[in-house]
Amino acid sequence: MPGALCPCGLRRYNCRTHDGGSFCECRVRKQTCRVHGRGSMCAHARRKRLCKDCLGSAICEHQSRRSECRVCAPAGYLWKKVRSATTRAFRMKGVPKSQVFFSNLIINQ
Repeated sequence: MPGALCPCGLRRYNCRTHDGGSFCECRVRKQTCRVHGRGSMCAHARRKRLCKDCLGSAICEHQSRRSECRVCAPAGYLWKKVRSATTRAFRMKGVPKSQVFFSNLIINQ
């Protein structure tokens, strides 16, 4: 029965504690396990599609992620910049405004 729940309330397939099918003996997801990688891991112990050394399918000829390349996908590149700026703003949530805008001028002593 697809979507069967384990005692934790998770789908049994995705439950680590109750030996879900998506986890190997190492207690790691099968798709990212270095030992039981199912062919998705390369010789450099990275995901094949994201490995720059193997020129994976997600890497363009400019040696960056195809979806975030400045030349191949300008819109994706801009969204990457927006995401990083947003993350940075949320990280600085408790910092006074003067330090946020002039953080490059502040010298740590």
